[in-house]
Amino acid sequence: MPEKLETTHQIIPRELIIYLRPSTDVWQCRFKVDGRWIVKTTKERDLQKAKDRAKRLMIEAEIRKASNIPVVTKKFRDIAKLAKLTMENETKNGKAIASYKQYAQIIDDFLIPFFGNKNIDSINHNVLEDYEVWRTEKMGRTLAYSTVRKHNVTLNRIFDEASYISSNASWPSSK
Repeated sequence: MPEKLETTHQIIPRELIIYLRPSTDVWQCRFKVDGRWIVKTTKERDLQKAKDRAKRLMIEAEIRKASNIPVVTKKFRDIAKLAKLTMENETKNGKAIASYKQYAQIIDDFLIPFFGNKNIDSINHNVLEDYEVWRTEKMGRTLAYSTVRKHNVTLNRIFDEASYISSNASWPSSK
């Protein structure tokens, strides 16, 4: 077993740990949610404040998990699933548009298989061009303008969802 460092503190044994990295004086934390380790910064330099913040971060992650909201929202697939959930909620509330079924199918059949494991902030023009080539190969033909447009609308909806999350805006019930 490795030797415990002075810069490492177990708040909850084997569940919530805070530590300092050698290159920074801001405390980091790692905690388990659903058996998976999540790493976050506490953004605190004071040890006691960092402990309190780490506990809040863990509780927030547990609440997100219990609410079927992605705990980690860097990956495209997590944001895409959240966008689908938002569309399903809008459908239940009577605010849906007819294209939501098609958007959900595009997400499942094209967007998640191609972009799924990519961080949403790493998707750039080159990646979109690669997607266009991949999609054409998958379909076996050049897509009609209306089909490409539906894919773009769906992709933009996912990026809109990501911007809501990153801006810490209140959760959108409709767009």
